[in-house]
Amino acid sequence: KILSKSNLPEVLKICAKAKAAGNNILLDFHYSDTWADPGKQFVPAAWDGQSYESVRDSVYAFTKFVLEKMNAQNTLPEIIQIGNEINSGMLWDYGKVWGDFDDNWGNLVTLINAAKQAISEIEQTTGANIQTMIHIAGITDAHWFFDKLFQHGASFDLIGLSYYPWWHGTDLNEIETALQNM
Repeated sequence: KILSKSNLPEVLKICAKAKAAGNNILLDFHYSDTWADPGKQFVPAAWDGQSYESVRDSVYAFTKFVLEKMNAQNTLPEIIQIGNEINSGMLWDYGKVWGDFDDNWGNLVTLINAAKQAISEIEQTTGANIQTMIHIAGITDAHWFFDKLFQHGASFDLIGLSYYPWWHGTDLNEIETALQNM
């Protein structure tokens, strides 16, 4: 079951059901009080107006807190998606990477790596193997986007790409070529 917006008790409940049924879990941290996508990456109200360093520390602490709760009920995910469709960054304006924020890639990567650090610490203490995914929408600028992340030292395991024919076209050869180039 995919939940569009959930609180921690709901996430824990659905993850317990998923594991009990023998399923694996991909947990997507939107780091927002609402749905995050390329056109909106709103900072949670509790973090709004904080310093960049405080938001970075909150990403780390929130990620680790959720995973500690999941571990306590033996439902750690196999994959964690750090952000959702972060083509334009996440946690605007802290990790925004377009328009007036084209030079903000270091901040975005620091936020990603703060989440990755929390995940790595959970792996170390539990022995779990949790893969991390960075997810964007579309293929048009995917190669450029991930090159930027790598240039700034992002740490993750998997690339996730959304595909919507009404936004990204219907030429499957173009999609295949882009994926092979990635």
